[in-house]
Amino acid sequence: MAITFPTAFDRKPTSTVGGDRGLSTKLWQHIQASVGADPRRGVLHLEDFHTLNGTSNYTRTQSGTAGEIALSTAAEAANIGIASIDSEGTTATNGANVQWQGPAVTPANGVKIAFEVRLKADDIATGPQFFAGLSDTDTGIIASSAIASSDYIGFYSVTDDGVLVFATEDGGTQTLSTATVHTLVDGATTTDGTEWVKLGFLVEGTGEVTMFVNGDVVDHGLTAPDLPQGTVLYPSFVCQSGGTVAPIVHIDWFAVGVTDVS
Repeated sequence: MAITFPTAFDRKPTSTVGGDRGLSTKLWQHIQASVGADPRRGVLHLEDFHTLNGTSNYTRTQSGTAGEIALSTAAEAANIGIASIDSEGTTATNGANVQWQGPAVTPANGVKIAFEVRLKADDIATGPQFFAGLSDTDTGIIASSAIASSDYIGFYSVTDDGVLVFATEDGGTQTLSTATVHTLVDGATTTDGTEWVKLGFLVEGTGEVTMFVNGDVVDHGLTAPDLPQGTVLYPSFVCQSGGTVAPIVHIDWFAVGVTDVS
């Protein structure tokens, strides 16, 4: 659904989910001010997971013999909606590759694209193999414990330690962050709100990308990001086991915006 965010993006935290649950103002001010309610100027989409309409909304592909996405029934999901992507086992590389069928975006000159997700991960003593961002259609974004999509922008980890990097790739040519951008906190043992994190980025045209973690700009070290211009990209997520434990990634919401599409 296309939506218009209010001037103040922030949604107040609840007693069951700690931290600021709102969209990051520093990121989304670039989109909301331009788009407004005019579809000629762009689109804003927020997926808040109060419903999960199966294959009419997304494509789930298992890596190996396990991996699923479902609405969370945990107490913290009441009133706010949470989707859980479960690796469903301890076999290395088993898990789920999930891609939304819309909204689709395409980097191009003069176009701004924003993406943000609020999530946490449980049972990650040795994992997860993880991706969150935008990718071309790919049923194996992470394959054989390595990033395998040839066109994407996003955060990922294949080191089985919760350490995330940020990268872009265009036709198989990758540019990778020079430093750790965030380390996931295990939500199975931490419940004070710090296990939740907001990961986002702003793409401007075909040569500039700004990365945000918990609403703040973080240096990704990509002086010349190789962006997949002209490629249709979809909101995409991966949670796979690295072996030993069965990681789960819980998503509170994700949002995608695009401007100047007339």
